[in-house]
Amino acid sequence: MKHNLNNALFKTRSRILSGLKKIKGILGVGSHLEHEILENLEELLITADIGVRTTQKIINNLENSVHNIDKTDFQAILHALESDLLKVFEKNNQREILPQQQLTECKIPLRVILAVGVNGVGKTTSIAKIAHRYKKQGKNVLLVATDTFRAAANEQIEIWADRANLELIKSQYGADPASVLYDGMISAKKTEKDIVLVDTAGRLHIKINLMEEMKKMNKVIRKNIQPSNIEVLLIIDSTAGHNAVYQAKAFSENLGATGIMLTKLDGTAKGGIVVAIEDELGIPVKLVGTGEGIDDLEDFVPADFVKAILYE
Repeated sequence: MKHNLNNALFKTRSRILSGLKKIKGILGVGSHLEHEILENLEELLITADIGVRTTQKIINNLENSVHNIDKTDFQAILHALESDLLKVFEKNNQREILPQQQLTECKIPLRVILAVGVNGVGKTTSIAKIAHRYKKQGKNVLLVATDTFRAAANEQIEIWADRANLELIKSQYGADPASVLYDGMISAKKTEKDIVLVDTAGRLHIKINLMEEMKKMNKVIRKNIQPSNIEVLLIIDSTAGHNAVYQAKAFSENLGATGIMLTKLDGTAKGGIVVAIEDELGIPVKLVGTGEGIDDLEDFVPADFVKAILYE
């Protein structure tokens, strides 16, 4: 699985390695070496879309590290950068989707994953991948298609459901999404499903009325399911860069996102957005899409991610 992550981060790693080679080239040259190293590290982090605010925090930490190490030792500088990047992820130590230990405390074992996000981020593909993973683990899974605003939405999720042999509940174009979700929840209880995965319509984070519709759906779930059994999974397109931070903030404020899945990581050189999201919002990245295939899904492991963007 690490191999898939390495492949997905090829563009991001290439951009960062280019900056690191520049730093390596100046080592041992000039009287203002420490200042030059930090300036180049700052430029490198911002270029990777880690963001000005988060970059400044990392550089402030690195200032002490670089001051206390041999300025000609490139590996020492690289390890200091690795260490300070990992510190960003330390505050989010719960990265499991629907943690099993919480399940044992609930009288109703049914669990729900509500996938949310703006248009075109890959929600349908992502939710199908997650459902496929659970099915392979022996779980009894139900897909609920609540994107009734796009005529082609049902067709898209049906293709994925057929491909992975998943049970699907859907409705006609224009139906009330909350009603479709309600029917799905009733069916899931009757047929004793383990997990319901809800595919939703794309919501622009600046559209208040669409957010209100999503809140309504959230209430339908929470009427009968304990909060610990609900995952509000925000799907983010990695290629969106820092705009993804604003999307995540809006969704979190309105719906209380409990985790993030990043898609299209293989299509961007700005994978550093992961660091910015965690630092600025405190929402844990839990899953990463590493390709187009139904098995191209990985748990997010900070140490693996940092190594994959810093080392060849």
